[in-house]
Amino acid sequence: MPRKPKKLPYYFTLEEANELVQATESSDARLATRLMLLCGLRVS
Repeated sequence: MPRKPKKLPYYFTLEEANELVQATESSDARLATRLMLLCGLRVS
């Protein structure tokens, strides 16, 4: 059986990351969002 081609991971652009951080309402959520973006963490 042939192997499936590997897909490259999708990364947020700087503009997308800034929009995501700005969309959060509380400072705690903003901090958690920045932490996840900088460390490469996932919600799942």
